[in-house]
Amino acid sequence: MKKTITILSALALSMSLFVSCDDNNDSGNDSASVFSTEFNAKYPKATNVEWSTKDSYELASFDLDGLENTAWFSKTAAPNAAWKMTETDIAPISSSLPLSVKTAFEKTEYAKAPWTIDDIDMITRVGMMTVYVIDVENGALEMEIMYAEDGTHIKTQADDDNDNDNSSHLPTTLPAPVMDYIVANHPDAKIADIDNEGGMLEVDIVENGVEKELLFNPANMWHSTTTEGLGHGQVAAAAPKVMPTFMVVMKSQYPGFMPDMNEGIDYVETPTVNYYLFEIENKATGVEATIKIDSDGKQIQ
Repeated sequence: MKKTITILSALALSMSLFVSCDDNNDSGNDSASVFSTEFNAKYPKATNVEWSTKDSYELASFDLDGLENTAWFSKTAAPNAAWKMTETDIAPISSSLPLSVKTAFEKTEYAKAPWTIDDIDMITRVGMMTVYVIDVENGALEMEIMYAEDGTHIKTQADDDNDNDNSSHLPTTLPAPVMDYIVANHPDAKIADIDNEGGMLEVDIVENGVEKELLFNPANMWHSTTTEGLGHGQVAAAAPKVMPTFMVVMKSQYPGFMPDMNEGIDYVETPTVNYYLFEIENKATGVEATIKIDSDGKQIQ
């Protein structure tokens, strides 16, 4: 499934890969923390503050503006710059959820039965844009859909956060070559999410309202950039030869197949070739396939 702060500003802040946390290390502690000064400066109107420890983090649970929050402070960072993330629990489809996010979500299959909303969180992190994560469930199936504040879809993925505490979104430092590439090639972008995908470092950015997925190999060299979810009309306008070639290839090489209308068309850029990636499916057999067409209308095997 497919899937704020500017990049230049983010150079002065720590960035992120995701870190897992062990629930066995939780411990309650209502007393003041070594990070209380930083916390009080950041959230002077917080009430009902309670501190606890989880692995290498101290967590401050508190109420603010009628919402429940949890702020994460790194015990390995300097006390005056230890804040890394705050998760704010938002009641399902409440007034605290931006209308743009609510509208975007309601257009998805997850907004109706058999799916139900389990949780909605606003996540703010050092060096990254604010995102909204909507957790949905269908029996044993759990998914999370991430949006930017303007409703831009970031990604949809299986929810594997067993602790349900968003610890999988905690930030850490991006490798310098990766950061240098993003600054040089996407100076106006905002980083939305960072993950590891099949041995690759995945960095999701939003650039001029468009979500892009950047992949970097284990040597931190750029591997590819994918712009996801393009419509057929967008592709036809950008590269007029692509759609006619796609239709010919699908009918001649994949009889009985049709485009997967739940997925848009991806535009993939690599160091050697750029192409449009179509996902097709045989509804009778359930078999899926992909077709790659470059901007000149030539099929890529």
